[in-house]
Amino acid sequence: MSAFGLGLEPRTAGLDLQPGFHVTLGSAPGFGAALTTQWNDTLSTRFMASSARPEIRLSGSAAPSGSGGNVELVPLSLLAQIRARRFVRVVPYVEGGITYLLVSSLVKPALAASGVTGLRRPDHIALITGAGLKIPLKGPWTADLDVTYRPFAQSIFVVGSSGVVQKEEKIDVHAIVVAGGFSYRF
Repeated sequence: MSAFGLGLEPRTAGLDLQPGFHVTLGSAPGFGAALTTQWNDTLSTRFMASSARPEIRLSGSAAPSGSGGNVELVPLSLLAQIRARRFVRVVPYVEGGITYLLVSSLVKPALAASGVTGLRRPDHIALITGAGLKIPLKGPWTADLDVTYRPFAQSIFVVGSSGVVQKEEKIDVHAIVVAGGFSYRF
């Protein structure tokens, strides 16, 4: 069982809502928890849930001034982890798996002025890869340093005031998540 803090850096092309009105996501701190099942000395599985809230940034000649709000991103991930042999005091590992991204948005008046009440995405999974280090501490405690790459190249739906999808745009988010935390082994 582990808890961690994370920093999310979305590498995104953003989307154009209309000519001269561009929307991108900013960086965001977040938090999360993981449950790891160790099958043997080299193989384990890990379920992670985390949360980050990047700002919706508005730009362009037709964009109203101010922030567009925030998007709550909650990725749920299942990974297989392969650990190498201990090197001095650290145990390096690589991991890969799938992730499912839950999205909810809080739209501020600057974005709502263009008729947008929310952003959402279609439901499907994406791949995730990562690498990290486990650093044994005293007793059952371990420190974890982790970097994961979560590419979400998919459609984003712009929802209007009547709840109808106004526009479907491709948004290319290549999130790099850097996390550090502590684990307790039962």
